[in-house]
Amino acid sequence: IGLSGYPFLKVTNWNRERDLIDFDFCFPVSDISSLTRKKTIHLKKYPSKKALKLIFNGNYRLSHVSWFDLIYLAGERGYEPDGWPMEVYHDNPKIDMNELNWIAEIYLPVND
Repeated sequence: IGLSGYPFLKVTNWNRERDLIDFDFCFPVSDISSLTRKKTIHLKKYPSKKALKLIFNGNYRLSHVSWFDLIYLAGERGYEPDGWPMEVYHDNPKIDMNELNWIAEIYLPVND
């Protein structure tokens, strides 16, 4: 199976009081016709949604801080969050150890 984009993390639940998240770590693929169903592979579609976007540069362990910036920005622009954040990772920390080079796109879905 070939990848059709960058790997991403989609938050599926965020408990801010307990500082816990549930998430799916995903690899986008376009053609799954040759894929045989296996219990170890889970396929999921994430439809397009209106979202605010922020570019994060730095260590991915700290990228969640940008979620709060996006929530604030949504309020400033008159939007309400409509789902949980998604992070798209452009760089592999195992290949480039310099975290100053790491880039992630952070999206926060918002209402229309």
